[in-house]
Amino acid sequence: MDFVTALDLIEHVHDDHALTSEIWRILRPGGIALMTVPAHPVLWSAHDVALQHKRRYEKPAFRALVAGTGFELLRYSYMMMLIYPAAAGFRLVKRFAVPREAPPHTDEFPLPRWVNATLRTVVGAETALLRRWNLPCGLSLMAVARKPGQRTIQP
Repeated sequence: MDFVTALDLIEHVHDDHALTSEIWRILRPGGIALMTVPAHPVLWSAHDVALQHKRRYEKPAFRALVAGTGFELLRYSYMMMLIYPAAAGFRLVKRFAVPREAPPHTDEFPLPRWVNATLRTVVGAETALLRRWNLPCGLSLMAVARKPGQRTIQP
């Protein structure tokens, strides 16, 4: 493969190193992997349980996982920075407001169109920032990584 994506996938498996190793194995030399994971274990909530996450990552731990597999990191950044304060606040308030015995459920709920439009604009602005800079905080981590070596072109 020349390109592999693992978008909010790695946190779902028990052995994350085995998964990143498999991504490494199937990539050709010079191939690129784009991987995203949820950040900040302190934000662990019923949302993660409902989505069957096994973990959330601290920035150094995910970097160590990707680099430890043998990848060369081309970009490594937080993402979803602009909504981070509101989402983190929501999760932390829920931790104290919702009884622990409540069944796990996601934090997803329908939003009015104007809120969705606003959020699309915010994410678009963040995309423009990510083209130039790594972000200092956010709800997710993003790694763009390359398998070292020359890409071989098949005839």
